[in-house]
Parts: sequence; C-alpha cells; structure tokens
Amino acid sequence: MIDELCNYTGIPVSDTDVKINNVWALDSITIKIKDASSEQYIGVPDGNYDIIRPNTANIAIVNNGSTTNQDFEKAIMKAMYFNTGEQKYPNIEVQFLAWYDGVSGDTARAYLKMTADPTVTPVDATICEGDTFPFLDKEYYEVGEYADTLKDINGCDSAYFDINLVYFERSEIVLTGDLAFCSGESTTLKIQSEHRDLKLDGEDIQNTIEISSPGSYLLTGYDNNDCPSELRFEVSAYPNPQIFAEDIVDAEFSEPIKMPADYSEGVVSYAWTPLSGLDCYDCPYPNITEPKDVIYTVEVTDENGCVSTQNISVSFKKIEYDIPNAIFNKPVHPDNGIFYVKSNISFNYDLEIYDRWGNVLYRAENIRTNDASAGWSPEGEVNSGVFVYKIEFDERGEKRVVAGDVTVL
Repeated sequence: MIDELCNYTGIPVSDTDVKINNVWALDSITIKIKDASSEQYIGVPDGNYDIIRPNTANIAIVNNGSTTNQDFEKAIMKAMYFNTGEQKYPNIEVQFLAWYDGVSGDTARAYLKMTADPTVTPVDATICEGDTFPFLDKEYYEVGEYADTLKDINGCDSAYFDINLVYFERSEIVLTGDLAFCSGESTTLKIQSEHRDLKLDGEDIQNTIEISSPGSYLLTGYDNNDCPSELRFEVSAYPNPQIFAEDIVDAEFSEPIKMPADYSEGVVSYAWTPLSGLDCYDCPYPNITEPKDVIYTVEVTDENGCVSTQNISVSFKKIEYDIPNAIFNKPVHPDNGIFYVKSNISFNYDLEIYDRWGNVLYRAENIRTNDASAGWSPEGEVNSGVFVYKIEFDERGEKRVVAGDVTVL
C-alpha cells in the first residue's frame, strides 16, 4: 500500500511521505506507474533501479540488487514530475506485481493524489526578554529562526511558516532620590528612565513622586519597546533626635549654671537662642552667665539631617533683702551692733557709710550678703546719731543703688 503523496517544495524527495508496505522481497516486485486519468503508463527518470521495457506501454522498474524502499519512493515522486519538473500527473496509479519462481502473482494497486503546494508565510515576531511567543500550539522563547507547518486532512503540509523571532531587553526603571526621610517629613523621588504609563502600587503617577509614609512600594511602567518593567523599593523613616531637658525655676544664681539638657545618640550640631546670657551658642551644654528670666531654645541636628527643638525656661528667685535702720554702739548681742545686708539669695555688694557732713566713715567692696563679718561695726568709735549708707549691687544684670540712713544708738 502506498499512502497519500505530499508535495514539499524544495525538500529532498527522500523526505516525501511515501510508504510501501509489502511482505515480498524487493527482488520479486515489479512496479508500473501510469496516469490514473488517462490510463497511460508514464516514464520515470534513471535512478538506483533497473528500468525494463523503456519507451513502451509496459515500462516498469525493478530492483537492481541495491535498490531500497527509498529509491522506489523517489521513482514514484520523479515520475509525477518527469520531463517538465512540474506536476504533470496529479493523480497516478502504481501497480506492484509480485513474482514467485518466475511466475507473476498478485497485483496490488495504489492511487496517489499530489496535494497542492503549501503556502509560505513569513512571521516576524518580537518579544520582551523573559516572555514567550505562542504560535500553533508551541511556545518560542529563544531568539532565532524557526519553521512551522499546518497539515491538511491528508496529513500533508498545507501552510508553511518562516518564523523570525527577536526579543528586546527590558529597560530597568531608574529611580533617584533619598529612600529615607526624617519622621514627620517626606521624600521626593524622581524617575530618570524613559518609561511611560507609570504606576505606584497600581495608581497612576508622574515622573516625580512625593512619599510621606515608610514602607514597601511597587513601581511599574513600559519602556520604549513596550516591554513592561517593575521596581520594588523600600522607603524608611529616620527617628528624630531626642532632647531631654528640664526647666530651671526660681534658681539662685551662682556661676557656672550648666544648662540641664541631654541628647540621644547621633546629634552632630547644636544651636542655642537667644545668644545673650550663655557662654556658647553651638555647644551641647552652655553655662548661664546672667541671672535673667529667659526662655532658651536649642535646635539640634543629627547625622541623618533630622532636626528637633526644645524650649527651656530659666527663672531666678527675686532678691529680697533686709537693711537695718538702727544699730548699737555697745550691743548686748553682737549682731545688733553690725550694719550689713541680709537677703534670701546671697549676692555681692559694695557698702559705704557717711557722716552728716558727707565724709566716708566706712567703705567695703564686693562683700557678701548675710556675712556679718564684712559689715560696719561702730564699736563706740562714733557718737550716737544718724548716718547715711549707700549700697550698690547687681540684680539680674542691672546695677542697683540703695541709699538710706541708719541710726547708731
């Protein structure tokens, strides 16, 4: 039996789908070929076989001792194209005559129909890197040239496809900007690559992104070759530096008074305002140099550029003092015979005592309040009477002068 014959243009005849299924030895087979429509025997070109009765109506081919099934297949194919090289006999009849001991036996016949040439269609395909190109139930994923076919109901090729597959490398999304920001602030990111249809976590965006919440984000878009790209990135928030400080309330002034402040790790710069009343403005622990009621502000910056501020209220006790209006020349109790200043807050003062004519009887400088040993003690050296005193001291950075009279008894 010989199956349907399929025409492969440009393919070697040995690849043609012609099968001979017989149980007889090749040397006992005679093959005749004729046009099925005209019943005329047709000739065959020379091949690896013997041609008997050439140029007659009984032309046939037989085994020459080395003829193979493929040789017979070629003979049948060539007979259909003989002389002109075109399909001269689209329908043929092939007779197989079996011989046994020189006596002809059964004859088997096969009727072959040459199918039409398959159509040839070029297919140019482009894919993005990592994708596949599906075609005729196949998946193509490597760059190259491929051939694929469609077969008709007879199993012959009816359509031939030349597939040229190329792919584009995906362009990465290029994102610039700080992927971390200080707590309570935000960061601005910019897409530098040429991508379109940009989305951030599925939401349409432009080339500039403002992010104010830390977390994981997915950025997607398409490059100039329409290949999809994606970039997953993390944005974090730096903690702001901490300032640990206490107010100074009703303090007694005595230099130095260290500003009661401390800081978390990583602080690299300090700025104090106002500048007056402190011995430095860019150090962590300035000393208070003046007893003024002030609200100081410290601004600190850490190594990440994050900034925090803190107010520190500073207040001092108001000076309350007591000046005697009378002392004794010869007191029973020694303290009653000394003129000096008593106060709730110790401070330094200058003291002068004058007689009624303006003469200075006593002068002391930079003496301390509440210190009787530094005061004026007449001890009977002056007559009883009224004397004038002048006291000078600094209060909250201002010069104070207090004058009055004291009676010596």
